[in-house]
Formats: sequence, C-alpha cells, structure tokens
Amino acid sequence: MSHVTKRKSSIKDIEILKKACTRTNSEYQGLGTAKTWSRQDISGHLVQLRGWRYPIAIQPETGQIEADNYGGKWGKQERLDELQQGYAVEAVKAKAESEGHVVEEYALAGGGIKCVIPISVGGYSAGEGDDTSGDGYGV
Repeated sequence: MSHVTKRKSSIKDIEILKKACTRTNSEYQGLGTAKTWSRQDISGHLVQLRGWRYPIAIQPETGQIEADNYGGKWGKQERLDELQQGYAVEAVKAKAESEGHVVEEYALAGGGIKCVIPISVGGYSAGEGDDTSGDGYGV
C-alpha cells in the first residue's frame, strides 16, 4: 500500500530551492530517484527534510511535491510547510535583489515572516513601521 502523497507548490527555481533548504536545515540531494517505505520510486529534485525518514521529490516543471510521511508518523508536516515558506521568502528576496532592492525580514507571531522592501521616493523612506493595516503581508 502506497503512502505517497502529491501536493502542488510554487517551487520551480532550483537555486532558490537550495537557499530554502539551507534556511530550513534541509538537505538538497540533487536530481534523482528515491525509494519510499512501500518501495515506490519517487523522482525529481530530492530534499531530505529535517526529521523525515524519507526524502521528498520536487518536479520544478509543475511544482508538484511527492512525499511519504505516513500522516506525520515519519516526519512532521510542519517541516514541509517551513520549506515552502522558506522558498517563498527566498523567491521574494531574489526578485527584489535582481531589481536592486534590499529585503528586510521580520519574524511574526505564529511563525510567519514579514518581508519589507524599503524604498525612498522624493525624500520619504517607506519601510518597517509603515504597515498600518496590521496584517504585515507576511509569508
């Protein structure tokens, strides 16, 4: 019986994935094939999440993730969520930096991350502290 689940993600850029792995203490293992508990093959860019028994496989062409954590018994779902959050933050940073901006990160209550891109327009500098909505647009 297979325990492999498939999940859509926005993970498409391997260099950003590698940065997300570093950020979350996950091990990027490269392109390959791995066996799951049921001996099923999963293929793609393999990542060993912290505390997971089996690696996950990511297909960047589609963003699909294949994973076998047996409902959390072989790895906490939070580790996969952290990888996806880390990827989102690293993607924001890569885009901003490619346009010459700096990104400031702030940890939010509940585990979210707020990314701020300070900009200066006509002598006024917008950045941290300018969020009056309270939602912080956290990732």
